[in-house]
Amino acid sequence: MRRFCGRCCAPPTKALGQGHDFVRVDFYDVPGQPLFGEYCLYPGSGLDPFDPVGLDDMLGEKWRAARAALGRD
Repeated sequence: MRRFCGRCCAPPTKALGQGHDFVRVDFYDVPGQPLFGEYCLYPGSGLDPFDPVGLDDMLGEKWRAARAALGRD
């Protein structure tokens, strides 16, 4: 299987992520070029369950603290 160079996708991927805390961008590896698939703004599309449940609150507190430290609140 042929792989494309991730550097060719970095500029548009960075542009999609502007103003967001997180972005996952998926590409298809088609002959000759990468093909955009989709992007998600939350890990697991925000639907993954946490185990233990309290982990959700703990990570949320850290996320909010990081946003505050970056002046995004």
